[in-house]
Amino acid sequence: MPNWCNTSMTIEGPKAEIENIHQKIMEWTSRNYVENDFGVNWLGNIVVGAGFSYKLLACRGAITYMDEEITARQDEPGIYYFQVQYESAWTDINGTWETILEKFAPNCEIYYVAEELGCEYFVTNDRDKRYYDDEIIVLSYLEKTNPLYQKWEEEFACESYMTRKSLKEILTAIFGPMSLRKLIKKAEAIPQTDDEYVYINQVQYV
Repeated sequence: MPNWCNTSMTIEGPKAEIENIHQKIMEWTSRNYVENDFGVNWLGNIVVGAGFSYKLLACRGAITYMDEEITARQDEPGIYYFQVQYESAWTDINGTWETILEKFAPNCEIYYVAEELGCEYFVTNDRDKRYYDDEIIVLSYLEKTNPLYQKWEEEFACESYMTRKSLKEILTAIFGPMSLRKLIKKAEAIPQTDDEYVYINQVQYV
């Protein structure tokens, strides 16, 4: 049983190509091309529907969400996009999507953020933050008896997404001014019982 990597992906480009690839994905996930354990949303249906071999391209996993319509970017006339969320074994399958786009939408781009926190995998290629601006995931649980419980609960849920700037501001208010690296070390040293934890994962740009 693999760890499942969750990926949020945005495909953007000229309207005709975006409409074409959006319609193709809808078509490819309308039926099973090969018997599988994931149903019609299996990523292998997209691979096979696109004319490739599911044995040669990574496709273990399934789409969990896709926009029903395409959207125009307000700041860039002529550029349209739609979003897809999928889960895949261990890591993202960005290479598979790029292969499909080269064939059906060569002028389109993919922006994505992927996370599989069991292996501390948290990556994005969206350096300019066109669609994904979260830089930090904080996973935490503190007992009510922990001295920092109240302050921590005011700022963090069990799973919190934020920018480095926001994290530094919050941790500075709790621990006092110091570098973000030291603040993270101090935060991850908080747990006092076996059931408590604080993990702070920083996005890696690829």
